[in-house]
Amino acid sequence: MTRRHGPRALALAVGILVILAMAACGQGSTTGPGAGPTATPGTQIGTASATVTGKTVTILTNSAGRTLYYLATDSADTSTCTGACTATWPPLLFNGGKLDSSTPVPGQLLVVDDANGAQVTYNGHPLYIFSGDSKPGDTNGEGVENVWHVITVNTPAQTAVPTGY
Repeated sequence: MTRRHGPRALALAVGILVILAMAACGQGSTTGPGAGPTATPGTQIGTASATVTGKTVTILTNSAGRTLYYLATDSADTSTCTGACTATWPPLLFNGGKLDSSTPVPGQLLVVDDANGAQVTYNGHPLYIFSGDSKPGDTNGEGVENVWHVITVNTPAQTAVPTGY
């Protein structure tokens, strides 16, 4: 004997499929470095107190609290750490949305298009993190090769600060 399912069963099956499809849409993710289902647009810069070369200073940090650095050979609109260098010194890239600081900083935060993409700058210095730092507050990159330095809120501006966007 063949059993027939009426329109109610069909409507119920379609309804369940619609609910499952809607639930799956909410589980999407963004792409790119560090992105995931909880990634939010915007680049947040923070500050923290750290000891650098024996002095306590206010440093800039990324959204994860990691110390930010600048490279002395960079200019206000050109990053000299590109290609293989970025494996050790990943650039801080702008991921869209709003560029903001969680606490007021006296310098200028901008984004400049360079060889690394839309790189965040502070007072005209392109910003990086150091792969040798394992947790917030680490400053292991200070003085590497005598050209890498922790960026502090008091780091002077490059002579030509880019206009950014």
